[in-house]
Amino acid sequence: MEIITHIVHVLHVRKLVGGIIHTVFALHVKRWVAVTIHTVYVLFAKRWGETIIHIVLVHNVKKWGSSPLDL
Repeated sequence: MEIITHIVHVLHVRKLVGGIIHTVFALHVKRWVAVTIHTVYVLFAKRWGETIIHIVLVHNVKKWGSSPLDL
C-alpha cells in the first residue's frame, strides 16, 4: 500500500512540477512573442509613419508650390 501511495505521490509531484514549468515557460514565451511583435510593429509603424508623412509632405509641397506657407 505504501508503494502505491508513494507512486501516486511522485506522479502528482511530477505533474505539478511539470505543470508549473510548463506555465512559467508558456508565460515567458508569450511575453517574448508579445515583446517581439510589439518591437517589430513599433519599428515598422515608425518607418511607415515617417514614409507616409514624407509622402504627404512632398505631395502637399508639390500641390501648393514651393512652400506650404504660400496658401
